[in-house]
Amino acid sequence: MNFERSDFIRVVKRLTEASGYLDLEMPQQALETLRGIRIPGPFEAQIAFLRGKALQQAKQFEDAAVCLAVAAKSIPPEYKKMAFEYLSECVRESCNPPQLALLTFGVYRGAEPSPTFQRFMQ
Repeated sequence: MNFERSDFIRVVKRLTEASGYLDLEMPQQALETLRGIRIPGPFEAQIAFLRGKALQQAKQFEDAAVCLAVAAKSIPPEYKKMAFEYLSECVRESCNPPQLALLTFGVYRGAEPSPTFQRFMQ
C-alpha cells in the first residue's frame, strides 16, 4: 500500500488528537485514537511514543516501557532524550527496586533472566 497525501493528513490529525487527549490526561481516548491509524507510514516511531505515554498514564508500565523502547530506537535524535526519560520512569515503576536488583545480580552471576527483564534489555 502506498502512503498518500490523504493518509498523511489523516495520521497527523490523529496524532494531534491523541496528543491533546494526553495533555488532558485522558489516556484511554488517546489509545482509541491511535488504534484508528491504519497506515502509519513514516510515523511509526511517533505512534509508538504516544502509545507509550498513554499506557504510562494508564499505569500499564510494562506495556508502556515496551512501546517507549521501540520509539526510542527509531525516533529522531532530538527527541531521544525525552523517550528515554519516559522509558526509565516506566521501568522504575514496573519493577520494584529490590526485585530488579536481585534479577540484575542473578543475570550477572549467569542465571537466566525472566522474560520481563529480557524485554527491557534488548
